[in-house]
Amino acid sequence: MKYIIKAALFAVALGLAAPLAARDFETGMAAYERGDYAAAIREWSPLAAYGDIAAQYNLGIMYENGHGVDIDDVAAAAWFRRAAEQGDAQAQFNLAILHVEGRGVAQNFTEAVKWFHMAAEQGLADAQTGLGNRFAKGEGVTRDYGAALEWFHKAAGQGDALAKFQIGLMHYSGLGIPEEHSAAFRWFHEAARFGHAEAEYNLAIMYGKGQAVARDEAEAIKWLRQSARQGFAEAEASLGFRYAKGKGVAQDLGAALRWIRSAAGQGYAPAQRNLGVMYSKGIGVRQNTVLAHLWFSLAARQGDETAIRGLRVVAGFMTPAETSDAQKLARDWRPK
Repeated sequence: MKYIIKAALFAVALGLAAPLAARDFETGMAAYERGDYAAAIREWSPLAAYGDIAAQYNLGIMYENGHGVDIDDVAAAAWFRRAAEQGDAQAQFNLAILHVEGRGVAQNFTEAVKWFHMAAEQGLADAQTGLGNRFAKGEGVTRDYGAALEWFHKAAGQGDALAKFQIGLMHYSGLGIPEEHSAAFRWFHEAARFGHAEAEYNLAIMYGKGQAVARDEAEAIKWLRQSARQGFAEAEASLGFRYAKGKGVAQDLGAALRWIRSAAGQGYAPAQRNLGVMYSKGIGVRQNTVLAHLWFSLAARQGDETAIRGLRVVAGFMTPAETSDAQKLARDWRPK
């Protein structure tokens, strides 16, 4: 979701003097920028009620973020819809995302496609990428990789990193086009230049395997580290594993624990399983069967077979009280 407060008055309501409406809008903007959200809402609400697009959109953002009001996705969707129906592309995009996620409205991919398409036709790159994703996944439309690629290219032409990444994936996996790792590498690299974390991770994989490029462990580590620093769980787990094994980096169990723990905290099952191993064997951390049980349990919930086996083994060394503690931790656990 894009959280962009509009700084210009896009429509002046009927019955309001234009200079007065513009002044009220700018007063609201000044209040918002200094963090006085309640004052911003007071200024924008009458304008939005009379049909000012920017005020309607901004109220949607405030309800979605909980700025000056309780978070209320239903109210956010209602305000986005009013602006979207007047043709605001960003509101159309945000409303489409709410329909995809089922927040504030019922999940409805067909409705999402409608709003994505309206915004995409106006040239909004995020909407073009969103529409491409719906065609690629067959959500709300018949799956059509050709149409997906067309919309991704339109967004990529505007510099959209996600669109570039998606084109790379299509080339890498041969989705609707011939599999071509060299093209995938070029698109991943383009997306990574704009800081796309998953593209950075994929470049690390390709450098590590020597796919479409000479194998280069130093480059693999560089891209892996950049992705991990952005919090991409797979990269964090992979970098942690490399530190644990001393693969491409000097062995550092402390660093391994930090990266694996971070990925596990996001709910990434392989990292949770590896953290279970570290606690069960005391690798880089004091041995703790309760915490080992916790992390094995969380990974096992996601069907990780190694974690399921590890859970059985560690449970055999635990007292009933320890098992009860571990189970409570697992019940209460929430991803970061």
